[in-house]
Amino acid sequence: DYLHYDGDDDAVLVDMSIDCIMASVSDKCIVPMQDYLKLDNTARMNKPNTLGNNWMWRLDKNAFSDSLKERMRDITVKTNRI
Repeated sequence: DYLHYDGDDDAVLVDMSIDCIMASVSDKCIVPMQDYLKLDNTARMNKPNTLGNNWMWRLDKNAFSDSLKERMRDITVKTNRI
């Protein structure tokens, strides 16, 4: 509701959410790479109420496509977070 999006494309909703977070007035902004990469719950870093196997996710160096790099740069510049 906050984003005024009633579509069913999760990728669009993720991008809109990242844009909103980056545009916030807060001093700091953290967007997990899993969100930029639009990964599902199998890429979670922490599974609440579990022991072991937390903080095991690692970013594959090949995950950065040119379009992702451009997207991250564009939103960072657009929101003056550079």
